[in-house]
Amino acid sequence: MAEKERENDSDLNAAVPLTEFVEDGARQPAGRRRSRVILPDVKDKGYAWVIIAVMWLSNVITAGYIKSFGITYNALKVAYPSISGAQGGIIIALLSGFRSVLAPLVGAAAVQFGYRPVMMLGVTFCSSALFMAYFCSTVPLLSLTLGAMMGIGMCTIETSQVIVLSEYFNKKKELANSLRVSGNPLGGAAFPFILVIIFEHYGLRFSFIILSALLAQLGAFIFLIRPYKLHQRIVLARRKNYPRLDTTEDDKFKTDIPAQKAKKLDFKLFLNPLYWCHLAMIVGFSANMPHAQIFFAVYCKSVGLSDTLISVLLAYQAILDSLTRLLIGFLLNKKLFKKTHCFSLLQVLNFLYPALLGYMVDVTGSYYLTFITMGVGMAFGGLSIGLQPLVAKLAKIDVEFL
Repeated sequence: MAEKERENDSDLNAAVPLTEFVEDGARQPAGRRRSRVILPDVKDKGYAWVIIAVMWLSNVITAGYIKSFGITYNALKVAYPSISGAQGGIIIALLSGFRSVLAPLVGAAAVQFGYRPVMMLGVTFCSSALFMAYFCSTVPLLSLTLGAMMGIGMCTIETSQVIVLSEYFNKKKELANSLRVSGNPLGGAAFPFILVIIFEHYGLRFSFIILSALLAQLGAFIFLIRPYKLHQRIVLARRKNYPRLDTTEDDKFKTDIPAQKAKKLDFKLFLNPLYWCHLAMIVGFSANMPHAQIFFAVYCKSVGLSDTLISVLLAYQAILDSLTRLLIGFLLNKKLFKKTHCFSLLQVLNFLYPALLGYMVDVTGSYYLTFITMGVGMAFGGLSIGLQPLVAKLAKIDVEFL
């Protein structure tokens, strides 16, 4: 019995491929043999797809809230008649701004401290922000809660998922990512109807309490996202037969592995012209992507459409978005064409649609500048991507564009 317990302890301490297990301390007594364990490969299979399902459910809620914020914004204008367009724009700007600009810091924190605690911090921010919004009586306080705090929380949840995806998937990463993000538009299809119902039955302020409780449930999903090394240990411990060399029967072994240093932000990237192209792309796309659905809902409300009809329009858009994400992920996984070509084509389409919307709004006499700005931003982002080969050639950078 004692020998079996010692063997189990040795199994649970396996953490890396071909790891040598020794007692605590740098030296090993003469005559004692070392044990080496081969770590099983658990990528692209098994529990990895469970994690994709968990992140899909999480994205249904988080992205659903973001994509249906236009419905919330219309309700805010009714509950707070004194709110101006500029004040409402500040709430949207803080929400989308913090959701994007903090991504590098959140990514570094997820590597340093682990993605599970970072994601739990994001859930705490989101749930607390909605709960505090119930007590907000002024628009500046709403900007702090529904804007800044919600943006920070969403950023920590969404950015950490990218780290999880890179650890659990290798060969099927494109397909897994398309499945993960397909929850975004489906959340955008369902959430507008949910918000309309709870706003009508419970009012705006009490609805914040309901949404706070809903966002808090994401904590249960996040605890299902195991750290990759922990999952490797669990799989290894459950296997009865695995490759093992030079085992001893009467010694209790522990790992003696130095902790890997987390990668820090590399400021040398700012010396790379291609990196500036990516920054310009982000600036351009940020002028369009986070705001298109929000201002679409606001515009529909201004021309007299009901919240229910607006929800139907958003749902149609979200369903088409979801099907397109799945199709693109499947094609990318088949390696039928280069990712850059697919991305460039999509950006051309995204450039045309906001410009068309801007023309339509101009004909109606409102929202002209808003949609033209989104169209110019999308064109600027697409141009930044298209110029990358030229920039690489002028800077004499040897790089292969995929």
